Amino acid sequence: MRKNELVIIALSQSISLALKISSIFIKNWTEADSKHFSLFSCTNCNNLNKDYTWECMARTSCYSNTDTCELYENGYKGEVLYLYLEIASIILGSLFMEKIIFSILDKVYGTKTFLIVLLISQYVLHISAVISWFILTEATFQKSKLMVSTGPIIAIVTCIWETMNIFIWVYRLLTHEDVVEEEEYESQNKLFRVPPKVFSIMGLVFGIVGSVLIFIGISSDSWLKTPDFVGSLLRCEDCDEVPWLMWQCLSGTSCSIDSGSKECEVYKSLSQSSFLFLTFEVLSFYFFLISIQMIEALIISRSYGFPYLIYVILMQIYSFLAFAFNLSATVAYAIISSIKTLSCDSKPCAQIGFAYPISSCFFFFMYFVCITIARKRIKTVSYSSLTVIKSMNFSTKNFSLSVIEEHRNEDPEEIENLPCARVNTINDNLATGRSS
Repeated sequence: MRKNELVIIALSQSISLALKISSIFIKNWTEADSKHFSLFSCTNCNNLNKDYTWECMARTSCYSNTDTCELYENGYKGEVLYLYLEIASIILGSLFMEKIIFSILDKVYGTKTFLIVLLISQYVLHISAVISWFILTEATFQKSKLMVSTGPIIAIVTCIWETMNIFIWVYRLLTHEDVVEEEEYESQNKLFRVPPKVFSIMGLVFGIVGSVLIFIGISSDSWLKTPDFVGSLLRCEDCDEVPWLMWQCLSGTSCSIDSGSKECEVYKSLSQSSFLFLTFEVLSFYFFLISIQMIEALIISRSYGFPYLIYVILMQIYSFLAFAFNLSATVAYAIISSIKTLSCDSKPCAQIGFAYPISSCFFFFMYFVCITIARKRIKTVSYSSLTVIKSMNFSTKNFSLSVIEEHRNEDPEEIENLPCARVNTINDNLATGRSS
């Protein structure tokens, strides 16, 4: 019965994550001023406003001081806040989903407290995203300046779905005991007298520094420069009469006028490269966040999930993917945008802002190297043996633990079956009344 409950909860969480992701990318979010909008941009604007985002509409209308300035400005604020909160909710939801899967498999998933914190946090973030969007945009379900379409409805349905799930899951956590509790975990195979824990901490620090550099670079106004304009990653300071207009908006307008012009080519390449850069960096940051809980479990010497799978395989894969996406973001941007660091001529010339993501590649590489070293020095006790021990009675468990302590420094493959074999023998003897 317990397995069925957990499987239902896992399916319910999967549906919740799917609804959140679909709400972000669905094309029908709102209708305003005879225009249809997705969460990000206008989907039926005329040629000169093709691919205009909420930000572009807000900047151009407010610059011209039109009646729609407040409408588009509120839409832009609502879009940004909803996106940030919803992405954070999705990340925490995926971590929660991972722990549910480990619970189904009777593996260590952490503490109940942390599990409840994850569950409530992802719920609060999503609720906050929906409420803040409605408050900022002043959208309604009736004919008005901004009328709700499919996207917000999906977001509201997700709120109702998660409200039911949260009560069921919290009740289950408070009324059911854990089948598997945390077990202590040791990793004493040192390199140059430095234990894997220290390499893990170093890797974590390198990853955090690399992430901070990325955020500094993205927020920098001095990203690139040409003889004609200066710009950031996403915007141009003086490409249009409207200051700091997005590359995407400039690309839509210039390419509508003349798709073969130099301006169209430059703006389009900068728009595409910036979008790809942000996509890869979000993926890099996601895998880095996922790896943090594994690194933390190693640092505090606790088992988590499948120790061999987590510490030897997944931790290595996630750290590599974080580094690979970080490097790919910088390389892809440089290739597509044709940005140069020396001898720029008429090409975009890199400024200090672009130096930050380049520097972050070094720190993410060191993060990957440190995690690789830590992973290769790990030496564990088979968790399958520990799981069997937890089902034994008190005297049997003490004897089995002493067997593990005697063989703790041996090859993990050799000790994997030993405690199980001894425990099975003891159980047989206890069942027949014989002593071991």
